[in-house]
Amino acid sequence: APFFDLGGALARTRAKVIVLDRADGVAAYASLKVGEARGAFHNAESDDVAIDVDPIDLIKWLTFRESRIAARDAYVDALGLETLRLTYEGCVADPSRCFSDALAFLGEGSSDVERLADATAVKRDARPLRSRVANADEVLAALTDAGLPTGALAAPTRVALFSDRPRAAATTFSSVCANAKAPLKLHGVFPDKDAVAAVSAALSFGPCAFSELSFQTLAEAEEAVRDRVVA
Repeated sequence: APFFDLGGALARTRAKVIVLDRADGVAAYASLKVGEARGAFHNAESDDVAIDVDPIDLIKWLTFRESRIAARDAYVDALGLETLRLTYEGCVADPSRCFSDALAFLGEGSSDVERLADATAVKRDARPLRSRVANADEVLAALTDAGLPTGALAAPTRVALFSDRPRAAATTFSSVCANAKAPLKLHGVFPDKDAVAAVSAALSFGPCAFSELSFQTLAEAEEAVRDRVVA
């Protein structure tokens, strides 16, 4: 049978590589099983399909997935090619930035960014992951016992931070996300809108991509407190 050396072809042509991963493996598995249960993985309609997850099968699938991703990453790194890594969560949260980064990486103009973002299919099922897994508590316990990340299956942990140093704040939040075994609700209060924008942009991709982010300026936070006191 003919053999096509894709890696060799990429290396010879000095191609650029874009790697797109779903950061939350538990959500990826659940999405796959929900799609199988409903008989469709993406369309414009909505329904309330919920699934029972076999914890043992999920843990085996996550372990296999992790090994395959590690092998793929080692293979891509060995090619020595320019590589852009994107996450599904980051692209869903901010399609415009996702397309902008991809086009810039490929050396293309940015004039089509908004058109591409607008044409992107809407995420089909926006329900929390727990509502799509009927035995969520059982699965969560099994993942915790196995020492595996629970992704968006767990109830989010709230983290709040006030800082006048946006770069340091972004580093802190990234570190918290990288070490979290559950989704986070991150809230930050910063001096002005420029600082808010800087932190938000820094966290749109990477380990914080699947967490819920909200930020305020100091003036907005003070006004919100005053409104609550008056009320």
